[in-house]
Amino acid sequence: MQSSLKIVSDKQTTEFSSIIVTYQSEEGLWRGFVVPFDITFEASSRDEVLSVLKDMQSSYLEGLKKYDNAPHLANVPLSHLEDNRKWQDILIELMNKLHSGVSKIENSDYYAEAQIPA
Repeated sequence: MQSSLKIVSDKQTTEFSSIIVTYQSEEGLWRGFVVPFDITFEASSRDEVLSVLKDMQSSYLEGLKKYDNAPHLANVPLSHLEDNRKWQDILIELMNKLHSGVSKIENSDYYAEAQIPA
């Protein structure tokens, strides 16, 4: 069984297994992370970051299954300061989009993709 997270806002609940976020860092590179696993990657293109994060996420989920979704592995806080700031900046907009059924968000500031549990 895959773990899932819930976002609750205005009495609405939305479940997701994880969210991949990519954005251009302060240093000009593309950076990304996966919530709630604190998986991160940085490269010169958004497509490369997204591709690598999806592969890393898949491997991480396999490991979670191996360890019966151990809580200390299934919910890891973001450790990179810039990632944490970006997450806080986009969280409300992202939450609103997820509640409306949108699972992919692309704008000039970031790209986010939520994985909804099966």
